[in-house]
Amino acid sequence: MKRFNQIVFLSSFAIVGAISAMEMVEQDKSFICFKKNAVEVYGGSHFCYDSEYNVKRTQDDVLFPVASIDPLKIESCGHIKFFVTSNEGKYGKAFAITDPTIKQLAVVRGGGNNYRINAYIGFDTDYFKLRCDNHIDNLILSIKDLNKIYVARLINLQVTQKISTNKIFERNYNELKAVELLDARTIELALMIYLYPELKTYVYEGNWKWESPLFQEKVKEILGERAKDFNFDKKCFQFSESYWTAKENKLKGITYGSAHK
Repeated sequence: MKRFNQIVFLSSFAIVGAISAMEMVEQDKSFICFKKNAVEVYGGSHFCYDSEYNVKRTQDDVLFPVASIDPLKIESCGHIKFFVTSNEGKYGKAFAITDPTIKQLAVVRGGGNNYRINAYIGFDTDYFKLRCDNHIDNLILSIKDLNKIYVARLINLQVTQKISTNKIFERNYNELKAVELLDARTIELALMIYLYPELKTYVYEGNWKWESPLFQEKVKEILGERAKDFNFDKKCFQFSESYWTAKENKLKGITYGSAHK
């Protein structure tokens, strides 16, 4: 019964901690930046960002024009905000956003010797630096057409390596203070808050279990369109699509010409 007594508190926390809907930042003359070694420590000396992201470097940071990054949608599971990674051979995964200051997501990509890295980044659209601010690096000031800088943080690294023709090795590195895996336990918490004060009825009638059709119906309700990517037998997300193919960047909504590699 202690679990029920926590519901009111959890509901209040959800309201206070909820992340506002994704806002598109002004793209003209705007850049995002984050610490250079956040990605390159995993990529090594051979790592290079794809040319379409137009990366600029200073001694400590990497900067990307907002217009060049791949925007990624923030989705909702009840009060919990989350995002889904691309399927790069082992299904895309869902990660809950635990940092309430993250209001927009993006992805930049690169690679090295036989591996690829998708860097998922988050930033606060209300927090930025202007060109006229004090303490702006001179190397940053030398970038043409730069007016505004959004300070981002790396929240997930999806590192894939092709072992053989049919085998992909994948690792995910998360920023523990920013995201966590959207697993069955986290979904249960979201559903507890979503169903309150009806939750007791579900428990007393034996429907508070994953095997219950009514329980699954409510999970599908809070997941919305993403319910199709959730495996109820394994109780995890298994997103089957890749955001990027040789012909298309689905996040940007563009199709490449035949010369694209």
